[in-house]
Amino acid sequence: MDSSASHRFVFCLSAGLYLLFFAGWFFAIGRGNPDYLRDFHAAVNPDAQTYVQLGENIWREGVYSRNPNPPFRPDFKWTPVFPVLAGAASRCGGVGAILALNVLLTLASAALLARLVWFYTRSYWGAFLVFLCPLLDPLVWSLNLQAMSDVAFLFFLSLGAYWTFPALFPTESSGEPKAPKLSAFAGGLAFALAILTRPSGLYVPVVLLLAALGGWLFRQKPRWAAVGLMLLGAALPVVGWMARNAAVFGKFALSGNQNIVMVYYTGGGAWQMTEGGTLDEAQKRIEEEFHLPPCVVCHNPEAFGADPAEIDSQLAAAKRKVLLRYPKALVLSSGIGVVKSLAAHETRTLEEITRFSGLRPVFVWSLVFQGTVLLLAVAFVVFRLPALWRFARQNPAFTLAVLGVAAYFLLTMMLSGMDCCARYRLPLMPIVYALAAGELMKLMKMERPGLHPSQDSF
Repeated sequence: MDSSASHRFVFCLSAGLYLLFFAGWFFAIGRGNPDYLRDFHAAVNPDAQTYVQLGENIWREGVYSRNPNPPFRPDFKWTPVFPVLAGAASRCGGVGAILALNVLLTLASAALLARLVWFYTRSYWGAFLVFLCPLLDPLVWSLNLQAMSDVAFLFFLSLGAYWTFPALFPTESSGEPKAPKLSAFAGGLAFALAILTRPSGLYVPVVLLLAALGGWLFRQKPRWAAVGLMLLGAALPVVGWMARNAAVFGKFALSGNQNIVMVYYTGGGAWQMTEGGTLDEAQKRIEEEFHLPPCVVCHNPEAFGADPAEIDSQLAAAKRKVLLRYPKALVLSSGIGVVKSLAAHETRTLEEITRFSGLRPVFVWSLVFQGTVLLLAVAFVVFRLPALWRFARQNPAFTLAVLGVAAYFLLTMMLSGMDCCARYRLPLMPIVYALAAGELMKLMKMERPGLHPSQDSF
């Protein structure tokens, strides 16, 4: 068996073992909590229930509504991609089919990230380690077992990066794809699907545009046609959805969720830190001072007969004053949220899903895995600064793109305030995985001396 065939065999074997691993999780859920696989109302996260209800209504009733019964009020909170996927999967095989879809999307994301690393490094070991990281991450295990949008979001982000980065930011070692303009446009469409899965991805194409402009300032010739096609592909579906919201709600906006988060979570964290008490108490104080609907009503206007567009307008009017009331606490609480997200684990969620309390090994592995990849990533940056600086000078646009995307998703984590939980770190993790893999390869000397990376095959 030649090296290329053996490498593919190892990847396929790893994927097969991962599928068996999740077959074990499905068996455990079936034994301990069988209703979880049959009834989406048994979800441990209320958001999962509304995602699936919305998806069911799309496919069964032909309405975009979270109401379980008529009258079906149109929804303004959730963007459409994940509800469409979840509803389709649910119609085919219930909640279990949604979870199976998550597992397959995770494998696809891991493969895309591995191919992207291969494209830039021509290192089999680098690609393989990045492929393994999401498969070994307990955070991803937890998200695979919930009808939530995070896994689909990561897949579309990975697909967008896989198509756009080589077209927009080729390096000397990578070259560029055969059809860079087509690749850039397809990547833009993938980013649009990511944005319409979770609105937190809205400005990723803008970050890449700014990286291209930054490379131009450093005298690196930009690929303006590819950049423009990427932006076009990203804009068309998103603008179409915002036009739908304008027609239905009179609001040319992506969703009604952003202002809820900014007021009741970003601002709520600062108020909680300054005035004390719980987040719920801080949100209650914000509600009373600014005469806003309660947080629960903002999240579920259809259940209370409220107007989501009016709620969004009220939150938008109060947002600036809420955020700037305690600016120092705002920065500190947001930073605490990032640290909390990077250190948090999902063992309790897995215990609730399986109704099994003996998951201490998962808890230990969560701490070991997350601590190790963060330590390796930081070590790679700190101890490879001269080499990284040389690379950045040769490839400024690519470097700015990676730094920009990392900074952007750190910012989205900060917007959740002190309520930031483990799953909000997921979009940042591919960069962490790649850095950690690079440092581990150096420590274990996986690249044989004298072997140019391009001699590896994958």
